[in-house]
This record gives sequence, structure tokens and C-alpha cells, in this order.
Amino acid sequence: MLRDAIVLFLKKTKRGSWDPIGTGTLVFFNGALRIVSAAHVFESLGTGRIYIWAAEKIFFLGRFQRLLSDIRPFGGSRSNDPVDLGVMPVPEHVFKHINGHVKFIQREFVEDDEKSKHVIAYQAIGFPASKNRQQAERAFAKSALFTPECLVSSGNDVTLELLMDGKYNPLIHLAIRFRQKGNFDDDSNLIDAPGPHGMSGGLIQGCFDYIPHSNGFYPTCASAILIERLPDLNALVGVRMSFVYAWMDHHSDIIKELQSHIDMSID
Repeated sequence: MLRDAIVLFLKKTKRGSWDPIGTGTLVFFNGALRIVSAAHVFESLGTGRIYIWAAEKIFFLGRFQRLLSDIRPFGGSRSNDPVDLGVMPVPEHVFKHINGHVKFIQREFVEDDEKSKHVIAYQAIGFPASKNRQQAERAFAKSALFTPECLVSSGNDVTLELLMDGKYNPLIHLAIRFRQKGNFDDDSNLIDAPGPHGMSGGLIQGCFDYIPHSNGFYPTCASAILIERLPDLNALVGVRMSFVYAWMDHHSDIIKELQSHIDMSID
């Protein structure tokens, strides 16, 4: 039930078509709406005009600032950063349009010890870049509306396998199985999944129940923000939402200050 909290970061190509960059997740924190994503996604946005797709519409973000996890303790390398988190404020013109149309992640939705007892499976939700880039190019060629498509990939919990890699901590990280072949979609159909590049910053949700052909309307909790794929383990790794909120709590004054730097101009 939390899949509509997922947004897609976009830029435009020189030709004018949409270029999908990465995924973000709408998170309510200290009375305001934020977009949480992987730090490397924010860094990959670079400069120039940046847009997001949310609630069936594309918005120009204007000027904004973001807070990224600190890489100095990890030799100044983002690839060595086990946290890999970033957060930005949601501009008011975006909030006004999507409020009431999508569900935001809130603290009460976050997986905890009690909720974990009832999770029967996990799902990673995000926007695969390769698939959406193809769709964007087809839409541009036909002068048609580009409608991004998210991937919902189910997988069992394989977090204990992270103990083989010293970068990760099972108390902070969650890992779920991911295979491009032999997956099932949300209607129990066997599918081959596209590559997950572009899904970083999306949501890993825990499912309490599963109802095929329901368009995702079954009870879930917010488990983690997706940050990485580990091909050797056939797994997707996320930072647990409990840690995400703890990280934002620690930086709450800085996150509040980000709100004052939003450029309110819109397309």
C-alpha cells in the first residue's frame, strides 16, 4: 500500500526527451514532507534542471539543497559509504498537488520488532532506468505522454548473508533476494525483471498479506530505503527505515534549514 510514495527523478536530454535518473521516496519528517533517496542518486543528478514524477505528474523542482551522508569516515569514497543516504525538502507547489493523492512514509508505518513478526515477504519498489528510458524515447518519438513504470520485485530476507561483507551491519541494513529471471509480478505472473539500475532510493516494504490482482492494496510496512545491488549474493540491499529516521533525527536542524533554500519558481 506504500508504492505511491515512490517518485522518479528526471532530467531532459539534449533532444528534449525525458531521461530517468533514479528513484526517491516521500517521507514525512518533523511536520514536513521530504524526499529520501540514496546519496549517490542525488550526486548523479548533477547540475541543470531537475524534475520529479509524482502522483501522475511531472514537476520542475527549481533550486533546492540536500543533505548527504558523510563520506569522510570512509576514505572520501561514496562506494565505501554503508549509509549512502540523502534527503531534500519537497517544494510547496509539489506538496499541494500530491497531498491527498499519495501515501507518505510516516514513523508509524516503519517496520519494528513487532511488525517484523508478521512480515511474510519483502518487495523492492523503484523505477528501473533502462526500461523507463526506452519508454521515454518511444513516447518522445510519438509525441505521446511519458508515463513511468515502477518495478515491484518480491524476495525473501537474506540479510544474514551480509555478514560475509564487512561493509554492512544487519542491524542497519536489510537484504532481499533479487533475480532477474524467475520473478513473479504483483498478479502472480512469472516475469523476467529488468535490471535494477535506477531503483536506488526506492522503498523496500514488508508485506503482512498478499492479495493478487489487487493493485497493491494489501497491508505493508516501510522496511528500508534501497541503496545497492549485490550481484554476488543475488540481493538488493537497503538501509532500514528505523535507521533512516534516526539519521534524520540526528541531523534535524540541518534538514529544517534546507527548507529555507527552496526556489519557489515552477515551470
